Amino acid sequence: MFGKKMTKEFHVEGMTCEGCMNRVKKAVSMVPNVTAVDVVLETGLVTVHYRKSLDEDMVISKIENLDFQVKR
Repeated sequence: MFGKKMTKEFHVEGMTCEGCMNRVKKAVSMVPNVTAVDVVLETGLVTVHYRKSLDEDMVISKIENLDFQVKR
């Protein structure tokens, strides 16, 4: 469907503060086709909203480059 927005969830370990949360949001927002990023600090849930397709490996790489771990 044209313009359909989709989401993908990632479970991230190691975020301890709003600064961590904001760094993850900023980094993941730079991945192509990402339209929004929601982060719940307490649960480590990162929800990525995107259009068309999502390079999940790139999302994981962006998060892990910030020294956080993505549960797989």
